[in-house]
This record gives sequence, structure tokens and C-alpha cells, in this order.
Amino acid sequence: MGVCDLPSCEQPPNEGNDSEGASDGYAVPIDALVECDAVATQRTGLSPAELIALGTLRGAGPAMSQTAVRRRKIDDMLTTLADKKIEKRQRMESGIHGATLIDFVMKMEERVAAFRTQQLEMQE
Repeated sequence: MGVCDLPSCEQPPNEGNDSEGASDGYAVPIDALVECDAVATQRTGLSPAELIALGTLRGAGPAMSQTAVRRRKIDDMLTTLADKKIEKRQRMESGIHGATLIDFVMKMEERVAAFRTQQLEMQE
């Protein structure tokens, strides 16, 4: 949306100066857009001419909304967490910590079995 696309702004007529507008990619010359009295945005504090200049900079990347940036960060964080969870599971299953975990479970089962036999002996 250009600066003069706002409803309070009057569109200047195209006077056939397509040579100026065609080189910049605009149907209306930039000077005609700047003469418009509409405020582009109050938050930036920039004039319409400055906003147009920023929009036509070469090499300027596409602008992303805060919502899109936030969603990409969340997606990256979720992907990182999923990757770490998979790596942790693979480490546990590969034997780095797997052998000690299996030993721990076996000792717990032996301890429970010993406790049950002790309880049965006490009841007799």
C-alpha cells in the first residue's frame, strides 16, 4: 500500500510522465506521492518521502511482521527441543547410560523381590 492509497489522500492525475515513474517501478512519480498530506505512520516518525526511500533501497530484505518473527522463533525452539530429545533417547539406548540404567532397574527389582520375601517370612 503506497502512501497515497490512504482514503484521505487524493490521487494526483498521471500526466504522461511515464519515463520517471517507469524507471522507479511506480505509476505515479515519487514527488507526486510526497506532496500528499497523509501521515504514513505516527509510530515511525518518518516522513512519507523517507518511507518511500526506505522501501526502494536495493538489497533491503523483505519486511517480516513481529508475529511472523515470533512464530519462526517458536518453530526453531520446538525443533531444537525435539532434536535434543531424540539425541537424549539415542544416548540412553546406545549404551552410554543404558547399561547403568539397566543395572539400576535390575537392582531395584532384586530389592523389591527381597523385600517381598522378607515380608512373607515375617507373616509366617
